Amino acid sequence: MNKLKKTVVSVVTVCAMAVSVLAGASVKAATTEGVLVPTRVTDYATVPTAATVSVNLPGKGDNASATVESTAKLIPIQMDYKGVLTLAAAATGLSDSVDVALYSDQACTMKVGSSDFLSSSYLTLSKSYTITAAGTYYLKFNWRWSVPDNGSVIAVGAYAYSGAEVTINDTYQAIYTGDSTVTNYHKLVLESDSLVTLFGNSYSTYDGTASNLSLNLCDSNKITLDDPYMYSGNQYFEIYALKKGTYYVATSSSSPYQLKATVTKVKDQSGASKAKAKTLKKKKTVKGMVALSEGTAKADWFKIKLTKKAKLKLSYTAKCTGTSSLRLQVIPANKNYTLIGDTIYMKTGTGGISSKKKLKKGTYYIKINKSYADYSGSYSIKYVK
Repeated sequence: MNKLKKTVVSVVTVCAMAVSVLAGASVKAATTEGVLVPTRVTDYATVPTAATVSVNLPGKGDNASATVESTAKLIPIQMDYKGVLTLAAAATGLSDSVDVALYSDQACTMKVGSSDFLSSSYLTLSKSYTITAAGTYYLKFNWRWSVPDNGSVIAVGAYAYSGAEVTINDTYQAIYTGDSTVTNYHKLVLESDSLVTLFGNSYSTYDGTASNLSLNLCDSNKITLDDPYMYSGNQYFEIYALKKGTYYVATSSSSPYQLKATVTKVKDQSGASKAKAKTLKKKKTVKGMVALSEGTAKADWFKIKLTKKAKLKLSYTAKCTGTSSLRLQVIPANKNYTLIGDTIYMKTGTGGISSKKKLKKGTYYIKINKSYADYSGSYSIKYVK
């Protein structure tokens, strides 16, 4: 059962427990109830209990002078952050229509979103509001046309979700805007070159199960670098090797969704050119990364010096974006010397390369780059023998 349905259930329960309306109550102006602080949703995997309150909307009873405004009720709702407020209401003993609206001021002159209503035919409602600034908001209930003889008990349940644009960290943040026409840019800040695992998925508004989520990974100028699709097939995550800096994850979803990222610092020990190739020593492991922002012409360079004729064996561990791979080539300094099996493609996992015969004494370069612009990954290479 999804959160919205659970909210309705909880407020209906509150209604059932509420006392009957005190008919004939004399109220001269709209009455303000106690402050309602919505339950903040921080992880869709754990369904919290909605914050609830119930109000008595009085009927006319013996008070012939009762008016729509004098019998109105206000529920102050405290939002300590911008985001989305989701409300569910359920009424009992309702014989007439009740208008429901949210305002940003107690005088109820500045409406937030659109109004709604309850009636004898529609005893429950659910509604979401975009909250652009922290503060106190006021949910108003008032009879639509005139005050009936008997009143009603109305129970309200409230959830709040993170703001439309959040800074991504290593904890899931639940986000809900309900609007697929607006693109939200969630900031991702990297203090160093890193391997980033980005997690994300939406949730079905029908049954609360995990669902697909389309994203765009953007640079600091919000220009798209890649457009990952999170679904069950890739277990709702994607891996990227990214340079130090600020990035944005762009979303346009009308469904509730969540995002997080784990970040592992990568120390690149490679040389930036063949002339600056770093020496790889026997039994030693070196690390490096090929960043998403780098072009296919950019390469990492290492070199191995064979002091005598010998076989060459390398092992590796790699983590790459999606099904992509990093290309590893062994290149002799002697251009006239041809190797057999001198290229491998390092996918996520482990593997290696081994010469089929002893190689001549001399210098051999190891070049690592990518075949396509949207490839990236980190790696470690060991000179086995």
